Amino acid sequence: GPEKPPRDFLRQLVLDAGYEDWGGVWEGNGFVEIERRRMLSKARKYIKKEGLAQESAEKLIAWVKDLPWEENIIMLHLNW
Repeated sequence: GPEKPPRDFLRQLVLDAGYEDWGGVWEGNGFVEIERRRMLSKARKYIKKEGLAQESAEKLIAWVKDLPWEENIIMLHLNW
């Protein structure tokens, strides 16, 4: 699975999925469908909020950009 910054960011992303994103959590599973631009914005806000070091911040942004986007949208399934 993803290293710590992406994993923690994804957990927060799924838990915070609201009106503009489709998502939810149940029985240890989480889903989120999100636009690339919106996910990058949320990643930057997460980086600032968590005070991530530059190296971790760059890894997280690169990880988001490297996801297998389809027409700038992605659906992710997480379990924990």
